[in-house]
Amino acid sequence: MRNLIIFGMISLVIGALVACSGKKSSTAKQETSINEVKSEADSTIITDVVCSMVVDTNKTKIISYYKGEKYYFCSNECKAKFDANPAEYFKKPADEPEGI
Repeated sequence: MRNLIIFGMISLVIGALVACSGKKSSTAKQETSINEVKSEADSTIITDVVCSMVVDTNKTKIISYYKGEKYYFCSNECKAKFDANPAEYFKKPADEPEGI
């Protein structure tokens, strides 16, 4: 049973690393300020706009500002990608009609 739990934890870590490997998610354009959720410990959980990984704002110090909003990131790599072209992460998909 213990080996199964350890295997599961390792799988989660590997999944997180793969998520931040530079592949832009189709949901990466989500606005962080809208995507907040309060947990039992009053920490704020948001989605990294670059890789869509879940980030606890009380645990990360990796932050950027864009158009007056604060954005949190899972890694310095995701922050650097965002800082290079922040507008890229807020474009509407080509198949999404205007006004949505």
